[in-house]
Amino acid sequence: TIGFGALLGRSSTELGSLKSVPTIGFGALLGRSSTELGSLKSVPTIGFGALLGRSSTELGSLFDGGASAAINSWGPQVGLPILNVGRDLGNVRAARAQTTQALIGYRRAVQAALFDVNAASYAYRAADEQLAPLTEQYAAAARTLYLQELRFKGGVVNYLSVLDAQRLVLSSELSLARARLARDLAFVDLYQALGGGWDPAAPPPAGE
Repeated sequence: TIGFGALLGRSSTELGSLKSVPTIGFGALLGRSSTELGSLKSVPTIGFGALLGRSSTELGSLFDGGASAAINSWGPQVGLPILNVGRDLGNVRAARAQTTQALIGYRRAVQAALFDVNAASYAYRAADEQLAPLTEQYAAAARTLYLQELRFKGGVVNYLSVLDAQRLVLSSELSLARARLARDLAFVDLYQALGGGWDPAAPPPAGE
């Protein structure tokens, strides 16, 4: 199992529980049931039968003990479908080929799903790691602007220094906003890769 909280580095309380993770059913990819595959009749049938009766040359003397004779036979019976062997063997080979093909498709689907989860997890981590330095950069720019405004009020620097500090703050804030957007988009990709989904027509939760 792939821990969603472990991939994001967050606790389950922060992220919530994902209950929409799909499972890849091999039987659905195969498209055949075990009953259908086991219905090949290329094996002999063995049974036991018995026959009881009377025979007579005339219908009226059928039940006359002197003019009729009793017939009885019993014993095992063996049936071998010789004419169907080739067809049934062909059906067996076709069923095995379809099973092998479905198994290959199943493995490819699993590998593709794992690749998507790995790529989305890496993208989310990379985007999340950029937030800390950009946040520090924005805080430093805001502190510089505050000091430049104090120096301007004290007559130490001109207003051009204040404008330059404001430009630095706006640039840092824009970079931080872009990094947060990239992190949120990567989170959506990771959620979808893990099987999450949502209904666009569903109303938002209360309080949002």
